[in-house]
Amino acid sequence: MLRLKSLSRPQPSNPTTATTPVQIGVVGIGTGAPALLTQAGRERLVQAALIFSPTPHHPALAGLPVHALALDPAQHTVVLEYATVHGNATLALLGSPDDHPAILAWYRTQGCALHLVAGVSMAAAWRAMLPDDPALPTAHLYHLAPLLAHDWLADTPIISDVQAWSVTQQRGAYQPPRLPYPLQTTAAALIWLAPLPTTAMLSELTDLLLRHYPADHPASLLSVDLAGTPQPPHALTLAAVPALGVPASGSCALYLPPLALAAQRRSTAALEWVVARLLGPGGCPWDVQQTAQSLRATLREEAYEVLEALDAQDTPALCEELGDLLLQVVVQSEMARQAGDFALPDVLEQITSKLIRRHPHVFGDLTVSDTGTVLDNWEQIKAHELRTKGRTRESALDGIPHDLPALATAQKYGAKAARIGFDWATLEQIWGKVDEEHAELRAAYAAWQAQPTPATHAHLREEFGDLLYAAVQLARWLTIDAESALREANAKYRRRFQYVERDLRERGQTLQELTLAEKVAQWHAAKQHTAAEQASATPPTPV
Repeated sequence: MLRLKSLSRPQPSNPTTATTPVQIGVVGIGTGAPALLTQAGRERLVQAALIFSPTPHHPALAGLPVHALALDPAQHTVVLEYATVHGNATLALLGSPDDHPAILAWYRTQGCALHLVAGVSMAAAWRAMLPDDPALPTAHLYHLAPLLAHDWLADTPIISDVQAWSVTQQRGAYQPPRLPYPLQTTAAALIWLAPLPTTAMLSELTDLLLRHYPADHPASLLSVDLAGTPQPPHALTLAAVPALGVPASGSCALYLPPLALAAQRRSTAALEWVVARLLGPGGCPWDVQQTAQSLRATLREEAYEVLEALDAQDTPALCEELGDLLLQVVVQSEMARQAGDFALPDVLEQITSKLIRRHPHVFGDLTVSDTGTVLDNWEQIKAHELRTKGRTRESALDGIPHDLPALATAQKYGAKAARIGFDWATLEQIWGKVDEEHAELRAAYAAWQAQPTPATHAHLREEFGDLLYAAVQLARWLTIDAESALREANAKYRRRFQYVERDLRERGQTLQELTLAEKVAQWHAAKQHTAAEQASATPPTPV
């Protein structure tokens, strides 16, 4: 690799004379073999007026007039600074050129190009440190600074004043996500620690690596002093990296051996591997008997368990249940892969492309004024996507899954109709509609009581459904999710009822023994107890 760096020529004795810059080219010479030099690198070296190298006898420099460049740690004259990855080393000239008498004398008189040659073969030195590790020669090379400084969204243009979710929901300051790539845990990793890191930087690096590796994953600190002499490697585990003592000078790297695919418990790759193993030759007898259709009930059940964890605000349970739901996605994708239909990467591509298409106000240059405009654009983009597939929706209510729960379906119907103007004009009108349906239900009940026939009972059921539908639309107007509200009400009833059961059991009583007044008293006691219990367990809402 070639890099040019300009240094100002020292001021001559005559202050009126202009300063002339001198170009110092930096040439990386690889691991030793002259044949590995690029043609451009070889030409630059052959044409150089003067070549300095800390290792003048490096094999790649054979036949060239090379001057030794002393590396004096006491004066900190020249420091190896590995500013790029993949073995391309650079040299940085630090301090004043006066610290380098030979260089200074040359360009004072010649004023021509100089070349500093990165003559310390770090790759060869590291191979010498761990000669028994077959993964080291093919290790992926990374640089410390980009790993710590870059996040997923660093290069994303921000075109609106929308705050992050954590800020919008008052859950604390926004923490940008760490870049998950280019770390490839199935390959050995060599992280060049340049500049030499502080304890804080090592802690930050460890936090990043623990997103991919287990805490007990082995590591080695490899170092080379300023004279290019390899130091004995220091073995440790990843958890011990924050307490690692790095050399005060020279160059060092953190080496991580490959992580077996089965051990990648913190990546989707490991889950893909497990599922492929279960559904592959020699897999699980039960799993290979399943079909995409036979797992429908399991998929539905896992989705409801996620909802249950959300309703309970149980974070550990939510983490577990989301994993169970993700398993169903991966299983269905692996079945489709084996059938030749599609695979998990196709699923990921579909949803990623869809989200980008449907958010032009984030990934494009479209400006939106409110969430209503966002939803309108969303529907227009969806309609365009259908047309490109040769499909159209005959009704504004199309596109709602048939298996969606009834309350959720009712709320979706009302929202879709409202988008094309079919809705009440005021909240008072929907309150009136609920009262109207309630009155009609009472009238239907009276008719059924007067003449209990299948027809009057069918009418009673119809009016009850109308009341439920009106109540769901009221929830929509109140910005309440009806399905979630009913699940929460069910959970609240269960807590109170089970409290009554426990209390009576401890006193040796049963519900059947109580009078109506005693049952009411028990229920009020349960309401007070569960309300106090929930208040103590729920963190205060931030203001």
